[in-house]
Amino acid sequence: NFTVDDRVVDYPIGLEAEVLGVEVHLASVSNQSLNNITKCLGECDIGTDNIILDSIASGAVCITQDDKDKGVCLLDIGAGVSNISVYAKGGVVFSHVFKIGGNSITENIAQVFNTSFAEAERLKIEYGSAILESTLTDKLIRFKQLEATDVCYLSLHELILVLESSYKEICTLVKRTLKTQKLDRALKSGFVIMGGASEIPQCKELLLRELKTRIKVATINSDLV
Repeated sequence: NFTVDDRVVDYPIGLEAEVLGVEVHLASVSNQSLNNITKCLGECDIGTDNIILDSIASGAVCITQDDKDKGVCLLDIGAGVSNISVYAKGGVVFSHVFKIGGNSITENIAQVFNTSFAEAERLKIEYGSAILESTLTDKLIRFKQLEATDVCYLSLHELILVLESSYKEICTLVKRTLKTQKLDRALKSGFVIMGGASEIPQCKELLLRELKTRIKVATINSDLV
């Protein structure tokens, strides 16, 4: 936003002031990455108007202006990475990327149970949950273990414990980062969550328990698209 004398405005064109100030949020990206995106879209016969940071684009259609004014954190748990974007006073004040996402969780399952990535992904999708207490009854799940010739089984509760631990790790990273930036008490509207890895059962409930604030699942406002 801009500051015209002592007044905060979104659009200062046409206004008079003795002092003009501006608050900006900068995100850096390599030219190679931008060129790769443009080239990829060009080969699909799609042109580019603008290239916008994904968290900014998501926030534009998933977060209300009221929440942006009060203070809200957009948490996107994707496949390769998770990222947060903190909005306050109407705009983005902080963003950060964590090198952990849905694929990392799948790799944890594969490592613990000595299975392939594809089999671990199947186990996560078919039987996964983010909270152990949500599944009262344990059972054995048949799966394919690497280099095993006999039939193998694993415990459903042990599988969920691996998932729960992975999601808690994401929460710990988010809490630590927000506290370091002194933003942990600035989120009056809490968190808005999105991303494929956030769709696992009980994810919202786990985040609510770990982050101890309001959690809302992102929905697209089609009027803003």
